[in-house]
Amino acid sequence: MSEASKPAQQNLAFITCIERGSLEEQSLLLYQSIRQFGGRFRDSPIYAYCPRADRGVTPATSAAMEKLNVVYRDAPLNRELDYFAYANKNFAAADVERTSSHETLVFLDSDTIFLREPQLLELPENVDVRVRPVDEKGICSSGPNDPFEDYWHELARLCHVNLTELPFVNATVRGIPVRANYNGGLVSVRSGVGIFSRWQENILAAHHADLRPREKSFWGSGQSTLAMAIHAATSRIELLPTSYNYPLHRHDELVGERQVGASRDLTHLHYHKMLEPSRWPRCALAQQEFEWEPELRDWLFAKVPLAEKSPPIDHGVRPSKPAKARSSGWRSRIRQLLSRPA
Repeated sequence: MSEASKPAQQNLAFITCIERGSLEEQSLLLYQSIRQFGGRFRDSPIYAYCPRADRGVTPATSAAMEKLNVVYRDAPLNRELDYFAYANKNFAAADVERTSSHETLVFLDSDTIFLREPQLLELPENVDVRVRPVDEKGICSSGPNDPFEDYWHELARLCHVNLTELPFVNATVRGIPVRANYNGGLVSVRSGVGIFSRWQENILAAHHADLRPREKSFWGSGQSTLAMAIHAATSRIELLPTSYNYPLHRHDELVGERQVGASRDLTHLHYHKMLEPSRWPRCALAQQEFEWEPELRDWLFAKVPLAEKSPPIDHGVRPSKPAKARSSGWRSRIRQLLSRPA
């Protein structure tokens, strides 16, 4: 059977990362949402990767994934950046891209769920990537006078991208224009373009060069290296609408059409920590004014609040080496890397 004649559920596959702890509970909720509400993609392959050694899931989680027909791969792909949990997605996505024949690959953060069929994740012939902009400006650059412009300039050089060719997008929450940067919680790509492999190469190059967005933190580099991978590979990029990768943790800060008040207007929800016991009572989804479709409400409310608390943000700095010592001389190290033959 040719790729073109395969059913939609075989042409598209989902990729996630999972480790022992809170990611187990979050991931199972995500997998259940795909199987329950994924429409024609409800039977699509789901890959669950544990890319760091000695962090495999419990037997109960493994059994639950098997019932949901989730392919679990516990393999230490992320050896070199073991100290940075957010790099797991780079290694997992690249491995599926290299070893599978699916036409479309969709990477998902574990703290997300689907509420209906994600039709727009299937890419038309003239599109190679569909993504959402970043939620906040954060480490992004708004142009030449921005305090993070030097970081983006050096990252673009390291990843062989012309920074001036990156378009500007508006960050989701406040609409601030920034050089193209995308939320890594939902990324749909055409596998043959090689974006996920470039993503892995970029995160490794950034860590080898010790190129950090902030002096003591690699946090945010997962998304910035994704932007570089996308724009190095293709210009055929489309932004998904607000109904995808909706930032529930910033709901109160969204205004106008960017704020969703009913489940019927959501396809994919990025809830971050809002389903945890301490935050659920004030979560927008738990308020009386939020309009729910009964089936969706019954399904979700039977499963929340979640029992496990998410770990704090991983800044990706080796604990054995002081950040100040590691951060010195990064410009010279980048120049050395760039001077090497391709």
